[in-house]
Amino acid sequence: MMNKPETSEDLEQELPPSKTKVKKQMHDLRDLGKQLTELPKDKWRALGLPENLLEALAEYKRITKFGAQKRQLQYIGKLMREVETAPILAKLDAWNGTSREHTAWLHQVEQWRDRLLEDGAEYKRITKFGAQKRQLQYIGKLMREVETAPILAKLDAWNGTSREHTAWLHQVEQWRDRLLEDGDALTELLANYPLADAQRLRALIRNALKEKELEKPPKSYREIFQLLREIIPAP
Repeated sequence: MMNKPETSEDLEQELPPSKTKVKKQMHDLRDLGKQLTELPKDKWRALGLPENLLEALAEYKRITKFGAQKRQLQYIGKLMREVETAPILAKLDAWNGTSREHTAWLHQVEQWRDRLLEDGAEYKRITKFGAQKRQLQYIGKLMREVETAPILAKLDAWNGTSREHTAWLHQVEQWRDRLLEDGDALTELLANYPLADAQRLRALIRNALKEKELEKPPKSYREIFQLLREIIPAP
């Protein structure tokens, strides 16, 4: 009897998870553990958590030093590997009245906020120019993953920048979205701004669409915004 040939799907199932995937899973479990530490103790019982996890969560609440809390949270994340997380997430969503996607989005926003605050604070602690420069480069690298338009708009509001400038930023955003959604938008843009670099725009649009299709970080999407800021004159 001939053996059934292995399909690519079979081979994929046999492969161990990548280090990146394992690391992400660990971060997700630790984040979920952090959510649990913020719940009242009576909620823990309602989630049906095992005793060792309940004890670890209670211990976390007793700890006051940041370093010790961080180590305890890592331990909680380790314990979470042995727990079925789907029912916990569903229960948390029900309590919070939010969808899992919305909850994940909120955590992503919180994580970026924390990273930017931590790295920004580190920059302020540095006194040597060379070290400041390196830290600033690192902050710039982190900013590649951040949508800058809302930040710029908020800075404008704080700095008392005119409503016209904020409207201009929104106009830039709208052009970017149109370029990705409407095949005729580039022709219209070039008619309005004939000095624009058409070749670079076309390349960025192709790359942005490909990034979206492959669910990659939207690097080109953000580059389009920066390029449009140079093309469309500010008020």
